[in-house]
Amino acid sequence: MAKKRAGREVRQAPEPSETDLSRTSYRIHLIAAAALLFFLAAHRAATFGSEPGGRFEDPDAAFHAHRVAAAVSQGTLLPPSRDAFEDFPEGSVTVWPPLYDAGLGLVARVFASTREEPRKGFFPMGAVPPLLLVGAALMAAALARRFSSRFAGGAIAAWLVATTPALLRRGAWGEIDHNAVEVAGALALLSLAVGLMAWKAPAGTSVRRELVAALAFASATLFGMGLFGGLTLAAVVAAGAVSVATVVDGRSRAGTFAFALLLAAAALPLFYRLRPPLAEGDPWRIGPVYVLVLALFAAGLGALATGNALRLGARGPDLLLGGLALAGGAALLLLSSPANREGLVRGLGFLGSRDPWLSTIDEFQPAWVSPETLRASLPALAAGLAFAAVVLFRRRRDLLPVLLPFAAFCALALLQRRYVPVATAFGAVLAGAAWPLLPRALARTGLVVAILAVLSPLAEMAAATLRNEAAPNVSPSEVAADALAALTPHPGLPPSWGVLAPWDYGHHLLARGGRAVALNNFGSFHPGFAGKTALWLEESPEAAVSRLSMLKLRYVLAVYPPNVLPGAAVSLGKDPRTYLPDGLSATRPARYEPTELARRTFLVRLHLEGGAPREGDTPGDLAALARLRRVWESDFGAPGPGGREVPFMRLFEVRSAAGAEPREQLPSGSP
Repeated sequence: MAKKRAGREVRQAPEPSETDLSRTSYRIHLIAAAALLFFLAAHRAATFGSEPGGRFEDPDAAFHAHRVAAAVSQGTLLPPSRDAFEDFPEGSVTVWPPLYDAGLGLVARVFASTREEPRKGFFPMGAVPPLLLVGAALMAAALARRFSSRFAGGAIAAWLVATTPALLRRGAWGEIDHNAVEVAGALALLSLAVGLMAWKAPAGTSVRRELVAALAFASATLFGMGLFGGLTLAAVVAAGAVSVATVVDGRSRAGTFAFALLLAAAALPLFYRLRPPLAEGDPWRIGPVYVLVLALFAAGLGALATGNALRLGARGPDLLLGGLALAGGAALLLLSSPANREGLVRGLGFLGSRDPWLSTIDEFQPAWVSPETLRASLPALAAGLAFAAVVLFRRRRDLLPVLLPFAAFCALALLQRRYVPVATAFGAVLAGAAWPLLPRALARTGLVVAILAVLSPLAEMAAATLRNEAAPNVSPSEVAADALAALTPHPGLPPSWGVLAPWDYGHHLLARGGRAVALNNFGSFHPGFAGKTALWLEESPEAAVSRLSMLKLRYVLAVYPPNVLPGAAVSLGKDPRTYLPDGLSATRPARYEPTELARRTFLVRLHLEGGAPREGDTPGDLAALARLRRVWESDFGAPGPGGREVPFMRLFEVRSAAGAEPREQLPSGSP
């Protein structure tokens, strides 16, 4: 069936057929898919509940728990905006938007968390990610049903969300990082945009209707940014998708969403001014640079709306709102300070991991370098790609609002695997929406094959849930956090001293160990990152210890250098192969065969030689090394030079110069 509209042929969604599910059957499918999803996502519940207050295996989840505990213990709704325990000794304005952690804190309070015992309600709080995934499955089903006009399409989308390991792992019980809220938030923003596209006010002019719609989408965008700054991208993609769809369809609604983004940009200063003032050009914290992000896309969509309205000869609200968005967005971009414009460029470079530090992180690597990541994205990603090809072949323009977000996040996932969960969610929606376009036998066969490919990880999750036993493995950063908590005095409030450790240990040392850290998992988002990272590569013990004392870093955690040296070198713009011949690889660990340059670094001297003196050390070096006292080393090791076993971690205390004892100079390489 087809209609003519504005000189274009528009294909309509097929009428419901007799082979479709009944409403009752559809509801049963949704309930069953949601129950299975929650059951599988509970595969880490026993591990999470194995410690009082919850065991947060993921460092980012541990950081959120730290923020929630701080808000509850201080009796505030919003978590603290500054943290003296981060980026020590300067302290940090927090990177994370406040509303998500505030919401987690409300859940914890409902389940018995108090100022005296802030972590008491954390176990039920750990159910938030699975519940967010259940909400995502229901939203995916509603979107797919809307576009397919089939109950069966909605059921397919829900089942695909419920059986995709990439979603189940990132939204498991206790995984309170942003991943589940990002998936649910992205689908919610698309649902709102699609609903506004079809919405008609029962009364009033069309201009009033479009203004109300723009205000609704702007409010949702700001709320999403309070949950997670990355939802800005989802809002832009959703607004762009429905705008392009209306333009291709021969209509004009792009101005509504362009004006919505401009409204969000104009209102954002009211939001971020509730927090501490931010430095100009900071692309990582919600502030002036995020205003420019919204303004940039408002101007782009405004240009699209204005051009389309003029082409159609329309003089209605789309031309008015599109023109306002174009002019307002361009003005914000032109009138902003050069520092903020430079910050915008740096922030957009985040998508391509152009920051040297970002390029060293696993989740910022392309998805195609990890077969495990691609496998975990089945069946939703495979189904989405297959149905995307069908939609393009059939030229189904009516499915563009779901095809374009899927395509956008697939492209982002090719750049960074961290976008795989959102891409799979949109893939599930697209597969359900396009379900009527394929012969049933072929579609069902493809889905069965894709599900069989992930049957093993799904079975492992189900078995883990049924066993209800905690996983025995503990990460090195958790071990280190426990050692610091047991062997070092509390640093006080505010902290009087901190710890130098690899950046990826920072969240656990802070949240689990209660120690102030010089580096943490926000890496170069903190201004002190480069100078403190350079300490690992410092070749002068005297300079390293002097810098540690100046920064009040009383303890140094020397971790297995192949896990630290290459990343530190790349982050500082150096060639990692000058330190370890294997350099830095996303697919294999480097061998511990340090070059002569690496053997002179502060990290290797601590880890391999225990900070012992060497021939050629200056008197200042000897005095500095005498101030280092080995406190602890891990009882598990790893292959060292020549294959011999070496401790994985060693902890050193930097004593005051007055309390240091002289050390005899030992032969090179002595422990």
